[in-house]
Amino acid sequence: MTTVADPHRALGHAIAARVAMANACAEITHSAARPWASVTFSGARHCYDLVITGPDAVSAARALAAGIDQEEFEVRGHLVADIFSSHPEFVGDDALICIEALTVEAN
Repeated sequence: MTTVADPHRALGHAIAARVAMANACAEITHSAARPWASVTFSGARHCYDLVITGPDAVSAARALAAGIDQEEFEVRGHLVADIFSSHPEFVGDDALICIEALTVEAN
C-alpha cells in the first residue's frame, strides 16, 4: 500500500528550506489549500503567508520573490505546476510575503 504525500505540508517545508538556504528563517503564519481540478488533472491551490526573519531576511525575501517561479520544488506524488509570490513587505528587519501555488497529482 502506498501513501500519498500531503502536498500542502511538503511544499510549505520546501519553501521554508529555500529561505533557510539564504541565511534566514521562514515562519508560516497562515496557510490554506483547496482542491482544484480540470478535465485531465486534479490537485490543489495553496496559499502561504510567511514572516521571514534573521540577519539576511530582507535579501532572502527579495530573492525568493524574484526567483520563486523559476524554482523546482520536490513534492512526492505531485508536480508544482505554477508558483508565484507577492512583493515582500518590510517591517523593521523582517519581511512579510505571500506565496501561492498550484500542484497537480503526478500519475
